[in-house]
Amino acid sequence: MALADDGGRRRRGDVVPVRQIALAVVSLLVFLAIATAGFKFIEGWSWLDALYMVAISVTTVGYGEVHPLSPEGKAFAILTVFSGVGIGSYVLLTVTRRFFEGVVEGTIQRAVARRRVKTTLPRMKNHTVVAGFGRLGREICHEMRLAGNEVVVVDDKQERVLMAEEAEYLFVQGDASDEKVLEAAGLARAKSLAVATPTDALNTYIVLAAREVNPSVHILARASDEVAAKRMKKAGASDAVSPYQMGGLRMAAMMIRPAVVDFMDVASHGDFPDIFIEQLMMGEKSTLAGTSLRGAQWQSTYKVMVLSAMHPGGKQQFLPDPDEPLEPGCLLIVAGHRSNLDRLAAALKS
Repeated sequence: MALADDGGRRRRGDVVPVRQIALAVVSLLVFLAIATAGFKFIEGWSWLDALYMVAISVTTVGYGEVHPLSPEGKAFAILTVFSGVGIGSYVLLTVTRRFFEGVVEGTIQRAVARRRVKTTLPRMKNHTVVAGFGRLGREICHEMRLAGNEVVVVDDKQERVLMAEEAEYLFVQGDASDEKVLEAAGLARAKSLAVATPTDALNTYIVLAAREVNPSVHILARASDEVAAKRMKKAGASDAVSPYQMGGLRMAAMMIRPAVVDFMDVASHGDFPDIFIEQLMMGEKSTLAGTSLRGAQWQSTYKVMVLSAMHPGGKQQFLPDPDEPLEPGCLLIVAGHRSNLDRLAAALKS
């Protein structure tokens, strides 16, 4: 499940049981009104006697008739009994089923989810902790899940924790600026932390606490502007971004070069079957270490295109020289088919 989508589906899905219960109750009320009016006008009884006759007929308690019935009244009574039993059973089954699904199954699902948190979290490694499960945090979790990364959500608001639970994310409820809460989320074993709460002050405190728990974790923090981003970097964030700035740059790029933006979106998300853009690291034991693109015949062997190479010393080359050796620790941005990228990734590790 994707979170923003998960939450939306949940709210829309909740409407269905409510409508079904409302339809069942309205059907029962309409039936009671019609049946009562039938006895009233067929037999000429009072409204109270007519309603009482309907009640004992529908519930089949067998108290006996209120007044002697005419042939027309008997026929109407037979119709009332059969119709009332059917509608009453429908209402009872609908309400009972929805109660079981909403309360009993919900309780079981929550118990299973919390059990999963207790058993899985202590063993997790190289996962991503997302502090804050608002709109930005949900999008981060969604993209991380699409990329196949495990996520642990940290938030102190009950309703957001429930949303994370419904979306089947592991979660810890608490203040993310508390070191004990971050430790409970496994930050000491995590590979990254996304700080996505809406306030700069809280984000800065979270960054400081996270650095105490795990000095080497990669921290990406949300900042409202460039000044806040600089402060968060000083506090220990690996990087800080402003959603407003990123959104503005994206909107401008879509107006200036929309085809390029569309292509990059499709390629980076892997939705296009013919191409995918991935970052790969040259391993120490790789058989390709020390070779050049031309020497190892990357193009013919792996059928990929190396767009960029970040060397260990910090030197970055776009469309790198095919004759320059690639050393261990070199970070490569590569485009190609998924299967070819997987083969290259295996070669870079071995």
